[in-house]
Amino acid sequence: MKKLLFIALGAATLAGITSCSNEDEMLQLPSGEGQTFVINMPGELRGRSFGDGATASQLTYAVYETGSQVPIKEGTATFSDLTATVNLNLVNGRSYDIVFWAAAPSAPYTFDAATQSITIDYTDVKVGNDENRDAFFKTEAAVAVDGPMQRTITLTRPFAQINFGTSDLDEVASLGFTDLKTSLSVKAYK
Repeated sequence: MKKLLFIALGAATLAGITSCSNEDEMLQLPSGEGQTFVINMPGELRGRSFGDGATASQLTYAVYETGSQVPIKEGTATFSDLTATVNLNLVNGRSYDIVFWAAAPSAPYTFDAATQSITIDYTDVKVGNDENRDAFFKTEAAVAVDGPMQRTITLTRPFAQINFGTSDLDEVASLGFTDLKTSLSVKAYK
């Protein structure tokens, strides 16, 4: 009888330990700490003279605490099929500003995270519609971190292209107008 009682108590204890173990597994935090940003080129690139953005294969990024201009992390990633992934481990309870810049490796642009600026080297610039001069950007402001997350970011072009064209230039020239000029004013935002 005593043996049966000890076996029953042992089985009950083992069952209790097993059930507690299962509860502990269910209460564990999900694996995969950090923040993941999936960076995409725009789905539909508009414009007749610019390409699909595939030449802008190099992504550069900088992370700043919100309100600060001092980068706390800088890095690069390479696009594959117009998508790049950036994995960060940021501190919970804080917020961050993140700048993403994409361009061709041979592009004449240099992104400087310390001064938050882009410089252009005009030395080897050939024509206005050179595919290697294509670039994209996006700024994510005040990203609040409260644990693991995944966010999809779509970049946009920082440039505009304006084309002027006419089909009646010969007609205007036949009227005696040979010195034709036009002007355009554009306000650029910083």
